[in-house]
Amino acid sequence: MIDLSKKGLPDVIYCNGRPYSIYTDFRYWLKFYKLTQKRDLKLSELYFLFKNKTPHDDLFLLDVSEETADFSPQLLEFFYNPNATPKGESKSTTKTFDYILDGEYIYASFLQVYGIDLTECDMHWHKFKALFASLPENCKMREIMSFRSWKEDNRKYKTIANELKNDWSFPLEKIDKETEEGLKQDFYNAY
Repeated sequence: MIDLSKKGLPDVIYCNGRPYSIYTDFRYWLKFYKLTQKRDLKLSELYFLFKNKTPHDDLFLLDVSEETADFSPQLLEFFYNPNATPKGESKSTTKTFDYILDGEYIYASFLQVYGIDLTECDMHWHKFKALFASLPENCKMREIMSFRSWKEDNRKYKTIANELKNDWSFPLEKIDKETEEGLKQDFYNAY
């Protein structure tokens, strides 16, 4: 999730409490995507993502095991960049796009919609993903994704609208009683 309250975008992952600088350009993460499609991926094949050193470089310094220096969960979290909405992930397991196979359609859609030539620019992976996720229905990539995900749906509009409303609603935040009472006192007792 892109946090607009902070300047810039993340450029490190944390492993064993230590920060490691990573490359953030979308091309590195497309290569990561391609590698993760392999069945026998080795952690060493992902070292190209690190700018200076990897968590494995610090194994002896930190006195941790190989297993503890596994940085793949942090890389996967950076890659997927989870967002709180929509909540109701699609129940469909149909794959609607492939960053590699659909490269020319993604390129054309970015050029059409945003005026961005992906062959000539540098772009943070999270920015790329945000723009990709927000491509409008009238571009080629979204059209292809619609074809791939099409299914007959006999539900009524009201049912579908309610499901979408629920999926896109904000996550509920729990406020403890002390904070709630403080807020009530601050706002309702103010003159």
